[in-house]
Amino acid sequence: RVLLDTHTLLWWLDGDRRLSRRARTVIATADHTVSQRRVRVGISTKVRLGKLPGAIEVAAELPAILRQQNFE
Repeated sequence: RVLLDTHTLLWWLDGDRRLSRRARTVIATADHTVSQRRVRVGISTKVRLGKLPGAIEVAAELPAILRQQNFE
């Protein structure tokens, strides 16, 4: 299992190259457990602080996005 923090999850969803090749491989092949509530709170907090402009849409669609990625 892999625990993804908010930035790592967002980078994964966006295909951000800040994730190393090894990290991308681990995320792609691991069983995933993501606390939707914690991620939503993390994203909402970062949006409120102005650190993640445009992430409001991600937070609103998060449950569906995580299902599409086969995350629990």
